[in-house]
Amino acid sequence: MEGIRFRSVSLSGRDGERVRLFLEANGLKLEPRLDYTLVVELDGEIIATGSLAGPVLKCLATDPNHQGQGLMEKLVTRLLEEEYYRGNWHVFLYTRPANLEIFRSLGFREVARVRDRVVFFESGPESIADFVSALREKRRMVGGKVSSVVVNCNPFTRGHQYLIERAAAESDWVHVFVVTEDLSMFPFAVRYKLVQRGTAHIPNITVHAGGQYIISQNTFPSYFTRDPNEQVEDHALLDVAIFGQYVVPALGITDRYVGQEPYCPVTSVYNRVMQQELPRYGVTVHEVPRLEVEGEAISASRVRQALRDGDCEELTKLLPSTTLNFLRSEEAQPIIHKIKESSAPH
Repeated sequence: MEGIRFRSVSLSGRDGERVRLFLEANGLKLEPRLDYTLVVELDGEIIATGSLAGPVLKCLATDPNHQGQGLMEKLVTRLLEEEYYRGNWHVFLYTRPANLEIFRSLGFREVARVRDRVVFFESGPESIADFVSALREKRRMVGGKVSSVVVNCNPFTRGHQYLIERAAAESDWVHVFVVTEDLSMFPFAVRYKLVQRGTAHIPNITVHAGGQYIISQNTFPSYFTRDPNEQVEDHALLDVAIFGQYVVPALGITDRYVGQEPYCPVTSVYNRVMQQELPRYGVTVHEVPRLEVEGEAISASRVRQALRDGDCEELTKLLPSTTLNFLRSEEAQPIIHKIKESSAPH
């Protein structure tokens, strides 16, 4: 097509407003945390756009008057070139089911689908089959009650410990997944170590890294922004579908334990979706009341506030000795300083 121009734009100025209006006119929202955006223009008007958020292609839209002209294919090819330039060879994409064939023709593989609402694709040498194969090697038993707990632990509290102990007491084996995404005050390596130390006394559990398919920015981005106005239900449905289709059969999971959520609307939606969807995969969901101290539920956000306040007495009530010992270490001091300087939810 003559006269079209591809251009990378900043979303902080006038172009950002133009992209937002174009997306809204095509039934989409301008999502947060986009780090690269391309527009396709004809005579100065946007006729297509797409963005990157880490390894995920997002906010892809073409003006209906210019669909069927190969614009989306060219746009996605350029976005993939940018991903490869950044070293991201394992790339993810959300799209509507109507666009299936376009992305299949570009080499994307379907991972999961949420009814007629959204399809989750991946591209690159790695795949969910590799993830499932690695999980199968960690399967501990066939039959029996095999439970799962997914935790972020920012940081690991007595509440997390109570939930895992409860699951272990009621199960033959428990697989604990620690969210891998490094968007929390406590880095993944520290959170993983604290979970291992805080559950070392439980004989029937395996602690796993959650990887890219369990509550990650790829499968559940709104978990990290905590914005209830985002497509939380679609993201939750997608995350639960991946868990049900791939993780459940790989490990023989029969039950999933979650803590009741009295504060966060995003986690509350996630719990509701799990209750609704996981029985389809033969999984019973147990929503366990939060452990309380002085009439208030223990939460990681309460711990971080106590760290900001320097309230050692409160920390002693909320944390197991393993986490308290870490907080007294030199390694913890930069994290505590960062928490005191920030009011961010994570």
